[in-house]
Amino acid sequence: MSLSTDLRSDPEPPSGQPPSEATLQRLGQAIAHVGGDSEYLADALADFLFVQRPFVPNALAQHDANYLVESGAFTPDELADAMRIVERGSLQLGAALNFLSNLHATRSLGDIMGFLNLASEAVTQAVQGGRLYAVVISGQVRFPDWQFSLESPGRLLPHLPEVIEALAGWDARSISGFMATPQSGLVAEGRQTPVEWLRRGLDVTAIRKIVEEREWR
Repeated sequence: MSLSTDLRSDPEPPSGQPPSEATLQRLGQAIAHVGGDSEYLADALADFLFVQRPFVPNALAQHDANYLVESGAFTPDELADAMRIVERGSLQLGAALNFLSNLHATRSLGDIMGFLNLASEAVTQAVQGGRLYAVVISGQVRFPDWQFSLESPGRLLPHLPEVIEALAGWDARSISGFMATPQSGLVAEGRQTPVEWLRRGLDVTAIRKIVEEREWR
């Protein structure tokens, strides 16, 4: 079973002040509001934030600040405003939102067992045999949505084993991005994403060719 690296690591000591109890309570209520496994969602978000680089106040060197102003990229006021936004954690927030979006586009083992009507052992064997693609996020096996198709036999994307084999050296985020992005080499009534291409019953060879060309660059 080839799975992505788990996010868990030993967290560094906190570098800032923790949120208030009221804010933490509101966050917990928001997580519960969206449904699903709220405990897992909160734990995964915590794991993700622990591996982020802590913000270092005044990290922008003076000569870099001078260059940004002198080049015309920012006025002094604009640069000061941008730094205040960064200091509030906007970069970390953007990264966390992207992480949660990617996490939302995956399913748990229990979901897949019900969706495919398979026992856990059968799902594990399918992953080990390259017939299903799985990743590990915060200690839990997750299954990216792109590989499933309600209209296809077995509810799986046509030619899924060939796709998994072709993308064997790629990380999970790159794979999900590739499968959801229209490709210039996949044209049928306009550019198609690899997922759209395969759901239309078209040849997987065209996707293999795109992957091979990227890997040779």
